[in-house]
Amino acid sequence: MMSYEIYRRMVTYVLLLIICGGMGFLLWPFLGPMVMALIFAVAMEPFHQMLVDRGIGNRSSALIVSLVFSVVILLPSILLVVNGINTLLNFIREQTLLPTTEKVGTAIAGGKGGFELSPFIGQIFAHLGLSPLQLSNLVGATIEKISGFVLQIFSGFLKGLPQLVLSLLIGVLAIYFSLAEKNQIQDFLVRYSPLSQKKMEALASAFRRSSNTVILTNLAGGLIQAFTFGAAGLLLGTEQLFLIFFSAFLLSFMPIVGTAPLTICLAVNYFVVDQPLLGGAWVLAGIVAGVSDNLVKPLVIQAGVRTHPFLALLTVLGGVITLGVPGLFLGPLLAGLFTTCGPILTEVPTENS
Repeated sequence: MMSYEIYRRMVTYVLLLIICGGMGFLLWPFLGPMVMALIFAVAMEPFHQMLVDRGIGNRSSALIVSLVFSVVILLPSILLVVNGINTLLNFIREQTLLPTTEKVGTAIAGGKGGFELSPFIGQIFAHLGLSPLQLSNLVGATIEKISGFVLQIFSGFLKGLPQLVLSLLIGVLAIYFSLAEKNQIQDFLVRYSPLSQKKMEALASAFRRSSNTVILTNLAGGLIQAFTFGAAGLLLGTEQLFLIFFSAFLLSFMPIVGTAPLTICLAVNYFVVDQPLLGGAWVLAGIVAGVSDNLVKPLVIQAGVRTHPFLALLTVLGGVITLGVPGLFLGPLLAGLFTTCGPILTEVPTENS
């Protein structure tokens, strides 16, 4: 016979599970913004504490930090993303930077109206046994598929702008309440957590280091590579500077791959049209951007969380596929927590401990 005490606990746990499940179901659409807000709140907590130590009230300090975050980081980021997506969509529709599909096919097939195909590139294609017609069809189909895929993704993003604005508003409010009521949140976690206070402090420290690492490495690396490509485009007289800047910033979030696709596209474009100096200059710009990124990120990660590059790549791709833009941050964060929280929970020593 089941004792009354066990039965009472089972009923309590079932009711608790139903309530938590219902809350989770209702909050699921805002999971990404709330987790993103938590990441930024943890990263900005030292600034909030600095204001509190200077005699400013707890809630007033949280309000100041939230407003500064909205004006200095959030608003410029929204303008950058929206303008970048519009520029990218217009580029795909008009094909103003790279030769159009028709011009590519015409030039490769040897017809009139296209650009002059480099003799060196032509010899390579001939050595591979590709006829002009086959190569024309291959290049045209590739450009159309890539353009259609990108167009579909970013068009869907623009259609979801109203929901994005709501999510950003919720994110800012979540940052404010996370900072203003951080003491109550900490007390709640310590009181109801089954873990010891020592492990809770270690987990909080790991989450703080992971958040700082994700934000600093992504933003610092992205801005460095974007400005490098933008400066190169300005010096080389390339059109669509903002598009190049925006593309470099987005691609910089991808571990291992990085801005290599952008470098290859720009370089191949000029090599194909028999402008090897410009093509080589873009290769050099890509190398400079990659080297500068590899110099900055280790300095940031040295005080943060080390994650294997392949694991970081998988988590970024999985995060983007599952959650969209927030996955760029949530993926690396979960990868960092995966490598740090396991040893903490199992009490296995690590290099950072």
